[in-house]
Amino acid sequence: MEIPEGWLGELAQDRMADRAAGAYAPVALWACMSSLTGGAEPVATTVQCDTHDGSTEWRALWLTENALAHGSVVKGKEGWTAYSDAAGDDEPDETKGWVRSIKQVGRVEISQAECRRISRVSESGRAWTWSSSARIVFSDGGSVSLPLFGNPGSDAQDAEIQTFLAGVSDRL
Repeated sequence: MEIPEGWLGELAQDRMADRAAGAYAPVALWACMSSLTGGAEPVATTVQCDTHDGSTEWRALWLTENALAHGSVVKGKEGWTAYSDAAGDDEPDETKGWVRSIKQVGRVEISQAECRRISRVSESGRAWTWSSSARIVFSDGGSVSLPLFGNPGSDAQDAEIQTFLAGVSDRL
């Protein structure tokens, strides 16, 4: 299956970026997510990477109009990104994924919530923002947590998660 041409470039980079790490997911994760969704365009996405014990794991969660898809790729190399793919180091050691109908979502649980002032000297003056960690629970008891690894690593990543959760809520 070909990745739709329109997904290459800025749009794909926006959908497949770990905003906290400032890195783009390897093409293997793009292929995994495209396969799981049948090429359906995502309404919302969240992507994170984690490096530990000499390996890098990337996870993505996509919301389409009708489904939630979760994918994961692992490579025994620190700092594995789309840029290492370009250098010919693109094959993951492990690929996993699943897709579920949005109708299988039983509930969304908030596990942590925080409200904070953005900055006293910011353009927005005294604007506040919130962040939360959540778990999407399916009717069979399975679940997926947001953020995908630990805590959000940046305000931009946190906003991505909030947008994702709002998209799920809109479809329930």
